[in-house]
Amino acid sequence: LRALHSQINPHFLFNSLNSVSALILDRNTEKAEEMVVRLARFLRMGLRADPTRMIPLDLEIELQRSYLEIEQAPYPDLTVDLSLPESVKGALVPSLILQPIVENAVKYGVAAAPPNATISIAARTEAGTLVLEVTDSGKGNGAQNGGSGIGLANVRQRLALLYGEAASGLSGA
Repeated sequence: LRALHSQINPHFLFNSLNSVSALILDRNTEKAEEMVVRLARFLRMGLRADPTRMIPLDLEIELQRSYLEIEQAPYPDLTVDLSLPESVKGALVPSLILQPIVENAVKYGVAAAPPNATISIAARTEAGTLVLEVTDSGKGNGAQNGGSGIGLANVRQRLALLYGEAASGLSGA
């Protein structure tokens, strides 16, 4: 799990620093400063979230909100829609479980979507089971997106280890 934690954060960190660098080169110091503050907030929250522990869903959603605020710098038309009913806010989930899924939504959905892209994160219960859903307004190329699938494979593996194959699942369109 610690290796997984290390795998996710550096990829995001390097992309974020490249975005900050581009803003500085464009002499857009106000946006660069705003991005650094957002990045520091996300990293502070992410490093506090022990990858070997469960965290309340509202904290996991807040981590993703913070991440998506950073992604709005390169994608200023990105709209984020979060639906988190009060009844599921305290549900315990694996720390950073949504991060690879949300990263994929940005990389393969938002990047390929026409302007005014949207990412939605929703939580609900169905028959006593917590259901988390991440959708984007991209074209939905699925397996043809050119990615290696490591992030999603890690999410599947974490869920299976924690809850067993029959009690966990990950599906996509």
